[in-house]
Amino acid sequence: MVTEKLTRQDRVVYVQPRIRLLRSFDQRSHSYLGYVLQIDGVIGGEARTFTVGIRETGQEKHGFRNGDQVSGVCLPAAEPNREPAELYKVSRLKLLSRGSVPHQPLPPWQGIISDLDEYRYSVVLYH
Repeated sequence: MVTEKLTRQDRVVYVQPRIRLLRSFDQRSHSYLGYVLQIDGVIGGEARTFTVGIRETGQEKHGFRNGDQVSGVCLPAAEPNREPAELYKVSRLKLLSRGSVPHQPLPPWQGIISDLDEYRYSVVLYH
């Protein structure tokens, strides 16, 4: 499997919870896998927008938000049909510089995102 390296120009566009929804006949369940970062950057020598799955601990440590500059090493998803992000298993994840948080009201994934426990609670309340 090829390891992909994020470059120093990589900028976080958004952060949102990374959820896997499973369905089996009339049953459904979901699991919280961490977070997805959408990134504008260079991956595999190509400049484009892509998604990277990170663990909850990575988000707790760095508190990623839009505009942040990041770097790290990751792998392409082994099962793209089951994984909500193109790339995952990130190592050497670093926050290089902090982006500014916009002052106008925006969807939750464009400001400082809630932790997964708070997100789970809001999903239960509104669904």
